[in-house]
Amino acid sequence: MSRAARARAAGAALLCLALVQACSAPDRAPAPVQVSWPGCAAVGAFLDERGQGPSGVGGVPAGFAPVTVVLCQEGGAPDAAGDPVGGLERTSTEVGPLLTYLDQPSKRPSDGPCTADGWLAPWLFLLDADDRYVAPAIPVDGCGKPLGWSDRDRLAWLTLPYTDRVVR
Repeated sequence: MSRAARARAAGAALLCLALVQACSAPDRAPAPVQVSWPGCAAVGAFLDERGQGPSGVGGVPAGFAPVTVVLCQEGGAPDAAGDPVGGLERTSTEVGPLLTYLDQPSKRPSDGPCTADGWLAPWLFLLDADDRYVAPAIPVDGCGKPLGWSDRDRLAWLTLPYTDRVVR
């Protein structure tokens, strides 16, 4: 192969690499690590006007080793006495499937049509062995919905085995 041919091949390879990077979604900045988990109620998960999930979400920071998933959910089945449950703090120690899901890159925004059904970001947290916590960002498709939205069984935080505690 001549020098000119090698230069063209190298240039084409660099162009392909640049195009692949341009077509992928931007990386999520790491979520800030908070000191000492205060509980779902203290982070605002059960406020009436709670908005769309926790603030300060981002990627799982390098070096942060989660051992527990906490999912804060409003409502739920009535308790043993038949009284309505206002809020649940759900915990799971099976973090692997969720970390695999969260590690997926988000898709770039779509130019095509999107369905009108919306979603609220979950009040989801990862805790490490020192009780520090982060609010991870959920990877989304081109329409801004969680990856796997059309098949709820693929939403990793919904498929984990949880232990529930009524918190309000």
